[in-house]
Amino acid sequence: MNRTVGGDGTSAVADALAAPWGVAAGRARFWRSSATHVFVIEDPAFPHGARFLRAVPAARRTLEEIDCTARLVVELDRRGLGVATPAASRGGRWGEHVRTALGAYHVMMVEAAPGRTIEADQLSVGQAGVWGAALAALHECAVDMPGLRPKEERRIEAVFPDDPELVAAITPLIDRLAALPRDAARFGPAHNDFEPDNLAWQDERLTAFDFDEAGPSWFAADVAAATEDLRAEADPALFDAFVRGYRSVKPLEDGELALLPLFDLVRATDRLILIHGVLDLDPGAAYPEWLVRLRARLETRGERLRRRILRNSCHM
Repeated sequence: MNRTVGGDGTSAVADALAAPWGVAAGRARFWRSSATHVFVIEDPAFPHGARFLRAVPAARRTLEEIDCTARLVVELDRRGLGVATPAASRGGRWGEHVRTALGAYHVMMVEAAPGRTIEADQLSVGQAGVWGAALAALHECAVDMPGLRPKEERRIEAVFPDDPELVAAITPLIDRLAALPRDAARFGPAHNDFEPDNLAWQDERLTAFDFDEAGPSWFAADVAAATEDLRAEADPALFDAFVRGYRSVKPLEDGELALLPLFDLVRATDRLILIHGVLDLDPGAAYPEWLVRLRARLETRGERLRRRILRNSCHM
């Protein structure tokens, strides 16, 4: 995708992706690219001055999943939570299937979140409490999420058939995860990426965005995903404030907090599986230099994750 973007941020592919929303050519400009390609359309007529176009390869995410995510966010907004809401296409749909020169994409448009993002270690104690309370409020909504399912069973042996050491380290983690209770007090609607870079702040009020990973999960796993970087900081005051904020809205037992290291390793496993899939290239084929460099970076990241899992799984 990056190779199609001009010096001014425009792209013929972006124009095609934005067309179902009636966006004129040249208006959508590149914002960032990772698992999702994001473009921004600035317009003072929009509620917060801009909207963001979010596109994923069609094989990675279904239109049903996009529609379910959009309806979840709309319901959260209706219940008063601060969320960046989706914008329907001219056809009245939350998601659109768009064919481009780079292949088929599933696309949605969302309103900009008002305010600015703040790094975890730059939050005030008060903001950390608001953050925790906001995640608890999402968990308290207990909304139905038809079409959004928990992660598929992780078949570790099939993914890493030539790495028995890694399989032996991961298997007990997955077994322990499968044995955890899924009652309504502990399991339900989760953002699954409620990190500070997906939150916009206006003073002490936050707006959450990027619900791409939303789906049913353990609430403690959502807490783990949100606070992983925060817990790596030497000063525990912000995490303590997060927990107090969460508990001001919804119970969070000490036993659930004790599971955070387990959820961290399971999340590391999911990242490693994703990287492994991306690296599944023909070793005998010739690839462009940019792809060779990307593969090298991902291999380095994957090896770090592998070492982390091997180092810590024995403590679970």
